[in-house]
Amino acid sequence: MSRSLLTAAALALGSQLALSAALAEGEAEPEPAWESRGEIALEGRVFEGDQVASTNDEGAGVATRLEAKRFSGALDLKGRVFGRVDHWDPTRSQVFVEEAWGGTRSGDWSLRVGPQLLTWTATEAFHPADIINSRNLDSNLEYFEKIGEPMALGGWSPGGWTVQGLLMPARLDPYLPQPSSRLSFAPEGVTLGEALWLTRSGEVTRRNYGLQWGARVARSLEGADVALHLVRHDDRSQPVIVVDPATGAFHPLYLPVTQLGGTYQHALGGVLLKIESAYRWFELPDAPTVYGPIERSNHGILAVGLEYGWSHDSGSESTALIEGQAVAGAGDAERAALSPFQRDVLVGWRHAFNDELGRELLATLVWDLERTREHLINLSYSQRLSDVWGMKVAARRIHAPPEGAVPTGLQALHRANQLALTLTRYF
Repeated sequence: MSRSLLTAAALALGSQLALSAALAEGEAEPEPAWESRGEIALEGRVFEGDQVASTNDEGAGVATRLEAKRFSGALDLKGRVFGRVDHWDPTRSQVFVEEAWGGTRSGDWSLRVGPQLLTWTATEAFHPADIINSRNLDSNLEYFEKIGEPMALGGWSPGGWTVQGLLMPARLDPYLPQPSSRLSFAPEGVTLGEALWLTRSGEVTRRNYGLQWGARVARSLEGADVALHLVRHDDRSQPVIVVDPATGAFHPLYLPVTQLGGTYQHALGGVLLKIESAYRWFELPDAPTVYGPIERSNHGILAVGLEYGWSHDSGSESTALIEGQAVAGAGDAERAALSPFQRDVLVGWRHAFNDELGRELLATLVWDLERTREHLINLSYSQRLSDVWGMKVAARRIHAPPEGAVPTGLQALHRANQLALTLTRYF
């Protein structure tokens, strides 16, 4: 992650210096105040024992997030860094930039330059449209932690529309769990080496630089929120695993892709309808690379969800959730490699007590409609302990017995049942 961190920091510093210089010739404005906040969390997690000596069934660490920002319109600045140190599982110890950008706004126009987090999603657990940022895959299985993406993001907001264009000069390696992690998708004992990137010219490289771009249009229309996007970038979520012929080492190879997709949310009485979709075209070389032929099917992903909420006499509120996701355009085996939720449905229930402690309970079940023995159960409870302390306890059961010699999709995490506790101090 060191190159990613250096790239993000350098781009952020360059953008802030450039914006400061451009504004220096204008009228002096009152110096805006800096705002800062942060959190530090004690994290513990325990997995059901797998009788494999090389894996870590326990983890105990400290995570922190620090944020500072200054908004003036003429020159907006924001920085946020996340770090974690784990005593029993040191492979989880890492530091990465989430945001470090400088920006300016004038009327309907805006510009931000530097690492940023973008969230293009409408659904609870399945997110086919949310593809910009690289992820830390040793985190929340339903919504992995994001790494700040270096970019220039321009925006135009005329009369209820939001139009965005983005240029991305770098590609950051996703963080993959090591073999010692119980959340590793790699076969037992396999260590994945450094990330490789396939360029549109057919070259395989380790370089983290390559121009990418995207555009997004969003609009609110009488109870509905609609957004469409087109992104031409280097994929971060569906690598092909290749073997280095010289060393025999395994590497994730990320492919150039063009994605057209969008999100749709519409409140229909007491029901909230959510749709999220994407179609992905990969650019593959005509001839085999030094790692052999590269194959990946163009495919579509569709996620549909419904939420229905109601209030209780006590003042608390409940919400029923149902979502489904399907991958189309790929064979059975490839679908499992493209997503652990290739033909799945989620049912869930959230209960917010709406009291002074902010207590909330969430229970979900994800069931695979194609591999009917496969399911994922989550249960979590969170609340404030005081004005500055909060806690969350979560339990997860993963039942996905392998059906072949090499586990695919969620089968790699079979019986990685987990209990986690997080105590957070906000400041």
